Amino acid sequence: MGETSIGIVSYLPQRIELSVEAKDPPFVTPMTAWPGWKLTVDGGRAPLVSYNHAFLGFRLARGRHAAVLRSMPDSFVAGSVVGLGDTDDQPGSASAPFPRGVSGYWRRLS
Repeated sequence: MGETSIGIVSYLPQRIELSVEAKDPPFVTPMTAWPGWKLTVDGGRAPLVSYNHAFLGFRLARGRHAAVLRSMPDSFVAGSVVGLGDTDDQPGSASAPFPRGVSGYWRRLS
């Protein structure tokens, strides 16, 4: 490992943007290993590596790079996709709280 300069460009609750300048290929460990973090380096997806079972890190080549970490757990993404498909609000669709015909019964009781 050689000399590397890392600057925080932006630090938000679910998004961290770093500016990295490396004379030698570095291994960067910016955070704890909570699930759901995704990494892009210079605009392309890049893998995160578990380090010491407690931290996330990533490898970079020599040079100047822009690294962006985003918290987007897979469960959040899956829930969003299911929610997007639920737009017709028809009886028997995913948005109806009860099977076809049952929701009318509950409306009559109220």
